[in-house]
Amino acid sequence: MSTPTDPQAAFQQLVLLHQYARIVGYCGVSAFTWFIFDYVMTWSDEVEYVWKKPWGLAKILFLWMRYFGVVLLTINIYVSMTGNHTAKSGDPSNSTFRYSCYFYWEGSGGSIMLYTVEIILQLRIFAMYNKKKWLTYFNLVLFVIEIVVMLVVYNIGIHAGITLPTPPGLTGCYGITTSYLFSIWLPGLAFELWLVVLALYKAVDRSRRGIMLDGRKEDLLTLLIRDNVIYFVMIAAGLFANAMMWFVGPDGLAPAAVSLSHASMFISGSRLLLNLRIAYYNNANSNTTVGNTTGGDMTSQWAPAARKLPRKWDVDTTVLLTDTVDYTMTMSRPDGFVLNTVNTKSFGASTDGSRTLA
Repeated sequence: MSTPTDPQAAFQQLVLLHQYARIVGYCGVSAFTWFIFDYVMTWSDEVEYVWKKPWGLAKILFLWMRYFGVVLLTINIYVSMTGNHTAKSGDPSNSTFRYSCYFYWEGSGGSIMLYTVEIILQLRIFAMYNKKKWLTYFNLVLFVIEIVVMLVVYNIGIHAGITLPTPPGLTGCYGITTSYLFSIWLPGLAFELWLVVLALYKAVDRSRRGIMLDGRKEDLLTLLIRDNVIYFVMIAAGLFANAMMWFVGPDGLAPAAVSLSHASMFISGSRLLLNLRIAYYNNANSNTTVGNTTGGDMTSQWAPAARKLPRKWDVDTTVLLTDTVDYTMTMSRPDGFVLNTVNTKSFGASTDGSRTLA
């Protein structure tokens, strides 16, 4: 990046950018407050269902999403709300280099978090669709295309832009970039839309077939679908807001939605993992009631006598991958009653219908 050759023009532009930077800083504080509020609200669940559980892929992804988010948002707030960065660096050219590094850090950090959330969503789609390889490979191709397009657009936009040293008394880092940088958010938005379409299709198919478990349409597949849709809306809103701000917003005000978008990714990603871990471990520890018996005027419910849980690795990563959990029943049969059993196959994959034993 290069700096403007006319100092007076640069200063006038910087004064205007400073007015917008205050708004950007306040948005950063709002995003950090939102993140901390969610952190406090879910802290007890994090301790119970993450820290107290064995290490594995799901736990690593959760902690990465959670605590890299703290680092990224904290640095963003510090840069946008503090001043005299040029004086601290001691050299305007050195400060310009540092600002360039900051813009790379901000963009790269947000992109990495977006990719992490999308990996989680892809693994959940993998579970919903019974580990279909062709769909997995297709999603992977789209994912790679998204990354390549975003990297190309971002690098072109950064190199075509300029940074302005911050005079004493002003806060934040300032830059002017190309008008087409808004398009960096569109590949992520398109891929997120594709993933939610897959989740909605599974929801419609499930509703059409009327699959039931314990008299309710509530199980891990329902949770997968619900969270995919809810948190897609949250992430998509942030991506769309960023695209619109970079497209129509003036220089300096365009980054206002960046921190809020980052916070939505951190919160959504950690919630996607935490909600399913809560559901899984509660399900594994509960005595799920299946089936019923009817003998004359007597009606009672029977709990499974045995449960076959997934392998140790799958127990820890079942928030991401599907495996079989068979609920079986052994019992003595009085004269002439009907036994209905439900055999649940896989987390969020399919549920067999009832069978009758005489």
